[in-house]
Amino acid sequence: MLEDTFMSFSSDNGAASTFWGVNAASSWPLRGEKSTLWEGGVRVPGFVWTAKPLWQGPGSEYDRLFHVTDWLPTLYEMAGGDPAQLVGVDGVSHLQSLVNPTAAAPRNEALLNIDPVDGNAGIISDRFKLVVGSFPDGSSDWIELPGERQSLEEEADTAHQSCLNSTAYQVLSGRGANPKCGSAQGAYSTPVRCGDKVLSKAPCDSARQPCLYDIIADPCEYHNIGNEYPQVVKRLQNRLAAYEEGAVKPGNLGQDQASFPARHGATWVTWNDDVPV
Repeated sequence: MLEDTFMSFSSDNGAASTFWGVNAASSWPLRGEKSTLWEGGVRVPGFVWTAKPLWQGPGSEYDRLFHVTDWLPTLYEMAGGDPAQLVGVDGVSHLQSLVNPTAAAPRNEALLNIDPVDGNAGIISDRFKLVVGSFPDGSSDWIELPGERQSLEEEADTAHQSCLNSTAYQVLSGRGANPKCGSAQGAYSTPVRCGDKVLSKAPCDSARQPCLYDIIADPCEYHNIGNEYPQVVKRLQNRLAAYEEGAVKPGNLGQDQASFPARHGATWVTWNDDVPV
């Protein structure tokens, strides 16, 4: 069974550092956090395991654009299905790309969001990313890790040592399974190289005008290059407009006080279950 198993793990969004939840999490060194369209809100870590080699083998980093909607067609094709038969899905399969690194990238554009209620939007196209609108105060900052920050190499060593000290490693070793934690720099370190934090001559105020970034050269979104590439800004604005034209209108409803936990023994419940449909 293990020989025919594919396991994946990924976060659903960036850390909730200052606004949503206010916990000790951090998306550092990326900009922003959960609920924003900065890289710290939408770029998340993940890993996969399979007995069959994919991409460039164990410990390699898949550096192509992958959207959450791509999981469905990718897993469907892995299970033997034909993704071309999937109707009405937004994702694309990455299986052929994972099997053959020289194959063309299956995706070069990703719509991040269009929110007509809060008034923000974002899109990635090739190496460029456009951010429009405002976000909660403080959530657009670069939020450093709490306490003393480790270097990327130290973090990788810490993760490697944690694997060696883990209960799973100890149990498997005791049963003669010969588990491997991998090399610290290979299996645990996918560093984000931000470059110098010298903000551009055109600092970003996305509430006033769209901000453009080259997220390959500038993954931490230090340098707004919208003034240098007005044609790219216009092209991505047109793409957002095209997406918005076909978007379903939000169906947000007002609060129903009957749902409040105080009415149900301080518990969140499906409060309309007894209501006839």
